[in-house]
Amino acid sequence: MSHIVKSSKTFNELTGHYISNSTEINLFPVMFDQSNYEYFLNIFRAYVINEDIQNNVLYYTTHEVSDSDWLDLIAYKYYKTVSLWWVVALVNGFNNPFEDLNPGDNLKILKPEYLYQLLKEISIIASL
Repeated sequence: MSHIVKSSKTFNELTGHYISNSTEINLFPVMFDQSNYEYFLNIFRAYVINEDIQNNVLYYTTHEVSDSDWLDLIAYKYYKTVSLWWVVALVNGFNNPFEDLNPGDNLKILKPEYLYQLLKEISIIASL
């Protein structure tokens, strides 16, 4: 029998810190370890984008990686915030956000007008 269950408490309730809808913390559900009476984020939960959407060029633009690029800088260029670096990683299937970006690589960039839908779907999935 598992002693770890999904918590009904939110990150805000547990920490007193408000987090925005766009934070990557929302990707990970709050869990509760009944044996140790501890709350934690399930950082091992992984998300993948629906293959039909992933392969539909209408949702994306491309970005050619330069020598000075990093995920947060790319996010700022397209979304005007560095906090959406994880969207660039998710769309490109990076399992490790510290993966090297190679100059000349072409990354898929989710068009800003589709961000709301992605955030909405992640919120629904995280609540399951």
